Amino acid sequence: MIKGIITPPEVARKHNLTVAEIERWVESGIRAMESGLRSSPKESAEEWEAEKKELYAKIGQLSLEVDLLKKVQGIGRRDSEEED
Repeated sequence: MIKGIITPPEVARKHNLTVAEIERWVESGIRAMESGLRSSPKESAEEWEAEKKELYAKIGQLSLEVDLLKKVQGIGRRDSEEED
């Protein structure tokens, strides 16, 4: 499609998508390619590391929340068992 061999409507029909979806995908791809050409590998690596650090922090936060929920559920179960 980018090479002009197939048109967006043809791609949309082939993959059961709308022409608007195909056009958004193409625009997104072009922006990503342009961004890749503008940024240096060092900047990209720094961005990946920052994102990785943020995601690990989120994983830690969610793990703590799961542990807390497990403890709360355990307390609730023990209370109901004692009443039986």
